[in-house]
Formats: sequence, C-alpha cells, structure tokens
Amino acid sequence: MGRPDRPGRTPEQANQTRPLILELKPLEQQIARQDIAMQHCLALQPVEGHLPNSSILCLTTHMPSILCWNLFSKLPALMRISALTAPVESARRKRHNRRRRSLGVGSVAKRFYIGVTDSRWYHYLAAQQPDEVNFWMPGASGFRALPEAGLFLFKLKHPHNAIVGGGFFVRYTRLPLMLAWEAFGQKNGVESLPQLLKILRSLRPEIHPADEIGCCILAQPFFFPRESWIPTPADWSKNIVRGKGYDSDSLEGAKLLDAVRERMPVVGDTDGLLDPTGDPERPLRIIRGRLGQGAFRSLVTDAYTRRCAISGERTLPALEAAHIKPYADSGPNRTENGLLLRSDLHRLFDAGYVTVTPERRIEVSGRIKEEFENGRDYYRFHGEKLMVEPGNPAERPDAVYLSWHNERVFRP
Repeated sequence: MGRPDRPGRTPEQANQTRPLILELKPLEQQIARQDIAMQHCLALQPVEGHLPNSSILCLTTHMPSILCWNLFSKLPALMRISALTAPVESARRKRHNRRRRSLGVGSVAKRFYIGVTDSRWYHYLAAQQPDEVNFWMPGASGFRALPEAGLFLFKLKHPHNAIVGGGFFVRYTRLPLMLAWEAFGQKNGVESLPQLLKILRSLRPEIHPADEIGCCILAQPFFFPRESWIPTPADWSKNIVRGKGYDSDSLEGAKLLDAVRERMPVVGDTDGLLDPTGDPERPLRIIRGRLGQGAFRSLVTDAYTRRCAISGERTLPALEAAHIKPYADSGPNRTENGLLLRSDLHRLFDAGYVTVTPERRIEVSGRIKEEFENGRDYYRFHGEKLMVEPGNPAERPDAVYLSWHNERVFRP
C-alpha cells in the first residue's frame, strides 16, 4: 500500500475515511487468491509461535488514511503486512452499483457473448433438446470472451437476424474433428460425421477428419420458440461474422439480458442461473454438477494434458476418458471422477483388472496372468504412481471414488 500523503493526492483525498481490513494468517497457510468482495489478496504473516497455528484475526474499522498509515508503521516488524483500503461508497456510487446489480453485474451475466450460427444448427438442436452442445468453430484460433458459466447466446444469420437461445460456457478446447464427433455426436448440431465434414469443407476446403476444430462446450442449452425470438441489438454490425461480447451494464447489453430473462420460464427452470441478486458462485456449482458426457471427456482430456495417466501415452486417438465411478452407478461427470487412459487400460480398468489406490498408485490384478497367461506389459505399472496427473489439485482423482473402484470393481 502506498503512502496516503504521496505527491498528487489532495489533503481531502489523503484524509478520506476508508474501511481497513486486516487478515492474519500463518505463513504456511497463506495462499494467493482472488476475492471478488475484497479485490485483492490480503496477507499478514505472523511469526510462528506468536499466534496459534489456526488463528485468523480480521479487524474492520474506519479511519482516515493517514491514521491507517501511522497504525501500519507501528505494527511489529515481526509481521509482514499487506492490507486493503477502499474508498467508502458515496451515495452516488451506491446508486450506480445498485443499478449495475439490477442489470446483472456481479452475477454470471456480467459479461456475455453472442455467437453467430445458422438456422440448420439451431433447428436440429432445438428438436433434440440436448443436455449440452458443441458450438464448433471451423478454425482453432481460440476463445477467451467468457468465464466459466458465462452466458453464451445464439444469433441466427441473415435473413433471420435474431437471438434464438443460448447456453452456459463450460470450456473452449481444440479437438480433432473425428474426436469432436466421438465426444459430442449429434450434439454438434448435425445428423452424422460425413454431414459435419461436408459443412466444414464448405468453410475449410482442405480440412481432414484428423484436423482440429474449435469447440465451445456449452451446458444447459435453451432454445426459444419462434414467437419468442429476440431482435438483434441495435448496435450489432452486419460485418460481424463470428460473434460479439456484451457487458450487462451497457444499454444494449442490459436490454438484451432483460429480454432473455423474461423468456427463460418458457424454456424451463434455470435454477437462478441468471439471477443477479443470487450467490455468484451458484452458477458455477450448477454447471459443474450438470456436465454432459462430451464435456466430461473434453475436460478430462485437457486436465491430463492429453496423456494417459498410467502409461504416459500421447497418441490422442488412442486415449479415452474413463469414469472411476461409472455414470450408471451415479458417478458424476466431474474431472475428479475421471482418468485419461489408453484404450486397452480403460477396458482393463472397467473390468476390474487394473485399479488406482486412494494414494494414486497403480495396482494390476494377478488374474491377468492366471486367466490369460500373459500381462507382462501391464505388470510393469504395478505399484507405480500415476505417470500423469492434472496440474490443478482440484481436478486430480478423488480418493472417495478411487476407494469405491478398489472395493466394488477391482478383482485382486
């Protein structure tokens, strides 16, 4: 935090009343995190022994910034200090923030996106009513317009020029065309792989089934009936080919978002996914709890950096996303319930000849040798730790699901 009396600050600014928020944490527990409410990572690290290991002390008060600085300067040098000061909201600012919240700011819909598609894609999926869709893109240039659970709307091309539905963003990834079909099938918006290839070749004449396409994976898709279509925003340019992002606190963005909210009951219960006053984390929990099989495969594939967890194999067409606890047995489509495995290891895992312990060590059943008089290629993995694990600890195999597989599926 800079000194409040630094050059360029007026006396009034220097003495403006501010809330002071302090947080004390043990050094070993301190982690850098983003907190929407506080906007900064707070960290005061007490010297070991000065506070109990589990102590967290938060002090909130109001005082002029100069007094805050004086207070900091007198704190013991035994502590490293990082603090947050934020201006007290003026009445005008409060009114502005209330208006922003009423428009969806602070919710999943703060930033949303309108993607351009054609009527064939829309009508095919509207008739199917799938649990997820792949909004594919002929190129693989990337997509960074939305956060997870962000609202993604569908706009039809000319002559319709209308918003006709949408979904909630899960992940953007690049997949070879044939794997995108294996993962999503008709949720790509067409009847068959040859039909998808034909459409893509009208856009990329030289595309091969092994070539990558961009995949915007969307959960909880919804499709408006014809009488509920929404006109394109007034500021939409005819030159837009791919899509455009909007903020819900802009005039056109607010109008469009209100129109979408009004129509949501027509297409079913959204569980408050667009509720601007609700828990901002709720949409994430909802979307993560309702992932489809295609999203599961894509997320597991990316989490393991496209390598087999047991063998390290990198040949993507030979890799499959395996459920640790099968979906048929109420296993969720969550990354922590998945392993990316070479296809033969996947079959052995599902049949109980291979498992992974809660400590993430590989066990190979003796039954392979007994029943097939073979298995040398597999026994070399026995007792080893997984060769590849997700970098994000939250995506690593959950010990609860691994225990379930050890006890219910594995045949020692």
